[in-house]
This record gives sequence, C-alpha cells and structure tokens, in this order.
Amino acid sequence: MNDVKIYACGMDELLTIDELAAVTQIPTRTIRQYQTFGLLAPPLRTGRVGRYGPPHRERLGAIMRLQERGYSLAGMRDLFDAWESGREFRTVVGFDDGQPEAPVDEATMRITQEQLIAMVPALSKPANRRTASRAGLIIPGSEKAQWLVRSSSALAMFADLVSSGVPVTRAFRMFELLESTLGALGRNLAVEFSVIEPAGQRAALLQRNRPLLGKAVATILIAAIGEALPSDDAKRIRIGATQDQRGRSSRVASRSPAAR
Repeated sequence: MNDVKIYACGMDELLTIDELAAVTQIPTRTIRQYQTFGLLAPPLRTGRVGRYGPPHRERLGAIMRLQERGYSLAGMRDLFDAWESGREFRTVVGFDDGQPEAPVDEATMRITQEQLIAMVPALSKPANRRTASRAGLIIPGSEKAQWLVRSSSALAMFADLVSSGVPVTRAFRMFELLESTLGALGRNLAVEFSVIEPAGQRAALLQRNRPLLGKAVATILIAAIGEALPSDDAKRIRIGATQDQRGRSSRVASRSPAAR
C-alpha cells in the first residue's frame, strides 16, 4: 500500500494520535491496529512525535463507512490497494445496485511476528502463540517469524477483548469454542450440500448464496448470544448498537460538504 501523503497542510492541521482519536471518536489502540494491518499510513514524524494530517482523517472516515457496510479489515485493505494501484473496485468485489458488495468471508492475510505482537502484545509469549494457533486465530507461515491470519476481524476482536481486561485464557476459550462449533457446522452443511445434483447446480447455489449464508450465520449467532445473556445485558447491547449506528451517521453527516 502506498503511504498516505501529508499535502499542503500547516502544523495546526496536524494532530497527535490522542487528538486524532478525540476528533474521530476512534480509540487510539484501534488506530494503531489499522496501521498494523496496512489500512492507515504511519504518521508524519516531527521529532519523536507522530502527527496525523487530513489524509489520515479522510482514510479513517472511509474505514468507518466501509465497516458500516460490513467490510472486514482484509476486505478493506484489498479495496484500498485496488484504488491506489489504479484498478477498479469491480476487479476486487462485485457491485450491488452500483455499490460495492461487502465480501462475506475474509482473504487470508500474511503478517510478520513483529506486526502480530504490535497488535496483540499478549502474543509475545510463545505459549500464547501456540494457543492462538490451536484456536484458529493464527496459522504458522511458510517462513520463520511469519503468520497467516485467516480472519483479521477475529484477531482484532481478540485484541480488543484482551486490551479491555478480559483474561487471555478466557478470550482463547471463546475463540476455541467458535472454531470448533462453526467448524462442525460447516462440515455438516457441506454434507447436506454434497447430495444436491447436478454438481453444476450445487456449485451455483453455493456461490450465489455465500453472502446470504454469512449474514444468516452472523444473525443467528448474535441472536443466540443475546437470548442467553441476562436480560439487562441483552438490552444494553441492543440500545448500544442503535446508538452506535446513529452516532456514526451523525459523524459522517457532519463531515459532509453539505454540513459545512
């Protein structure tokens, strides 16, 4: 990915990471995660202090809008890479009524061990990396000190849990459960699909229904979690989701040319 360039802006337009977090309402750890995954360019260095300019704020705004459409971190990186290399989005994803369709499953991403530890400091311990590998969060790469991340969203969620104070062992249990349960579900569904004939129809049905299957699994899973939680917790989650959506919409509207 090409670096974001700080263009024609004065020092008063440059922000520290804490100031950027306050302006965009995005936590500093999340901004650093975006840099680790190559979604956001490094800051401009003024001495030992990193400064962020208008291009960084614009990129964060684009990331927020794509997240609202359901894009994963890996999917967003593919889109930004396509845009910056001059390719059309159509070569990366399909279009739905003129708008890019969010990929449902994520492309595997290769990162260095340094990048992995920068995002999840708890994985600096070899034992924790082995557990993360068993949980399906990371896979050893073909080269030393490299890792494959099958789902950048899962790893980002794990990082958020641990940085928020959830014990590492409990966070691992969550993802081991997710891996084993959804893995078994996938294998069982594959058996049911395998009896559909002819094979060409089976492949077409799977291809056509991948987006619907992904959304259905997410909806059923989240609904089941909500139903199993204490009623007060489930109520807070529903209210919080609504407020988050309204907050994002108002922030996007405030940044639009018509609002200024």
